[in-house]
Amino acid sequence: MVIFEAPDNIYWAFSSSAQAVAAFIGFISAGFFFSHDRIDRAVERDDTLLEIYSDIKNQHFKELRRLLWFTGASIILSLLVVFLNGFDIGYSLYISEILVASLNAYTIVKAVLLVVDMIDPQKIENTANKLLIKESSGEDAGGSASSKLSRGEFLDKFFELEELAREVLKLKVDYSAIFEPQFSNVIRELSQFKLINNQQLFKLNKITKIRNLVVHGRIEKVDAQIGVVADELIQDFKSILKK
Repeated sequence: MVIFEAPDNIYWAFSSSAQAVAAFIGFISAGFFFSHDRIDRAVERDDTLLEIYSDIKNQHFKELRRLLWFTGASIILSLLVVFLNGFDIGYSLYISEILVASLNAYTIVKAVLLVVDMIDPQKIENTANKLLIKESSGEDAGGSASSKLSRGEFLDKFFELEELAREVLKLKVDYSAIFEPQFSNVIRELSQFKLINNQQLFKLNKITKIRNLVVHGRIEKVDAQIGVVADELIQDFKSILKK
């Protein structure tokens, strides 16, 4: 059995750790971009995921950016320890070895946690709940139960609104029922054909965002003001159809 002297052990450990951390984070980064490519394709198929996946992508990007900073620091400091190992600087070297080794371990743990977060099956639901609470906080600070709509009541209003919006669009576009566009495209085309004004466009985007979050989250109650907005839009579209 070959017993390495301390300096050789340090050379081996920290030169290898720099390579290992770099390779591991490179693998994680590749998985990150692969995952987000799948997210983009999922949004193309189901636009109700748009707000949720946008927030998830932002979360992952922020975590990956922090992780890359830690990775850079880990690699540079590991190589610095290898360099300083050739000098007799006393206990300072041992302290730096402990600190850099801790940083390397922390970087790896952060990478593992990022992977766990990326594959979390509850991520969509949890993000939807978080966004819906955030969306409602500015409008319903401590609202009573009587000022709430149930999930079912809100979705009934939205489905009626969506059907009317599609009927209004058909005044300009004769699309087949088999190839009906996603609702986000309906809103865009309503605006392009000047069938709705900017205020109505803003309301439609807002209520659609709430619908997306309600569909994918666990929230059972929605601010009643959102229902009022839906009713206003329903009346607007009915007026357009009567002309």
